[in-house]
Amino acid sequence: MSAETHYLAVFTSDKSGAKWRAWRAMSEAQQAETARVGVAAVAAWEEAHRDSIVYQGGPLGPTKRISDDGAVTDVVNLLTVFMVVPTALMPPPACSRTIRT
Repeated sequence: MSAETHYLAVFTSDKSGAKWRAWRAMSEAQQAETARVGVAAVAAWEEAHRDSIVYQGGPLGPTKRISDDGAVTDVVNLLTVFMVVPTALMPPPACSRTIRT
């Protein structure tokens, strides 16, 4: 087992927040362009850090809540995507802050 320390990077997104409201207010063309730029930025970051990403992770799926009486309902989960990176990739000050989209 490696003595190297890793971070579980978890990305959050509040679908009722201001950024999602702004997204929904965009035209389809604006959304497509914004998505294109964002996907390219993520791909560039992943490529630049490819050798340092311990586990690529991926999207987190739909979430269910089970009440005390056993009823199962759908809920919105703020956790959207995760990956595992070494501490050397993201020093503690960068990792300790919360960045919400």
